[in-house]
Amino acid sequence: MLCHGEHGDGKGMAKQVSPLPSDFTDLEWKYGGRLEEIFRIISSGVPGTMMPPWGLLSETERWALVYYVKAFSGKGIR
Repeated sequence: MLCHGEHGDGKGMAKQVSPLPSDFTDLEWKYGGRLEEIFRIISSGVPGTMMPPWGLLSETERWALVYYVKAFSGKGIR
């Protein structure tokens, strides 16, 4: 997780950009934490930020990434 950091805490290589990458360990994510929201962000990116769309990944790979990202929160899947 180059931009979001090895621990998903937003302290990766992109820690000097604005806005900062999301901290997946935080209880409240700025773009929401529902699985569908995470999938949409991974698929479409976030305009006005450094978060690109990852449509080059298959749908299966993007869903796998959703669950990987969600695991950082410690809240489990909802």
